[in-house]
Amino acid sequence: MPMFLQLVRPLAVAALLIFAFGSKAHAQAAAPNDEAQIRAVVNSYFEGWALGDTVRLSAAMHASCHLKFVRNNEFGEVNKQTYLSGFKPQPKGDVQARILTLRQTGHAAGIVSEITTGSSRYTDYFNLLRIKGRWYIVDKVAYREEVVAATK
Repeated sequence: MPMFLQLVRPLAVAALLIFAFGSKAHAQAAAPNDEAQIRAVVNSYFEGWALGDTVRLSAAMHASCHLKFVRNNEFGEVNKQTYLSGFKPQPKGDVQARILTLRQTGHAAGIVSEITTGSSRYTDYFNLLRIKGRWYIVDKVAYREEVVAATK
């Protein structure tokens, strides 16, 4: 066997093994019901938001969670406790909430969602992590816009 092949062959076999076992390990990183759990956490957040239920909201959010936004062309950021302090219990009212996209890789996920209420529409970008087998919202970036109500 030529010297070149003697040197390259072990490297090729090693690369093939790394690819085969590395891909399998990556594929196994996602639990079979992760998507359902992610949706449940975000839907719980939606319900808490609509009802002003800070217990439900807090359970969906990791302790380190921050809300980031732009208001009056200025960057704003609030921690979880400050964010929750702005909610008060209320009847659900006319709140429409939905997940627009969900992407997950292993223990990390991203959600784009929309909440519409009254004359406001919020587009939220959630980052979630699976920590010790449970999904949490760890970060949220929000955009709020005024919408014109449809006339009947």
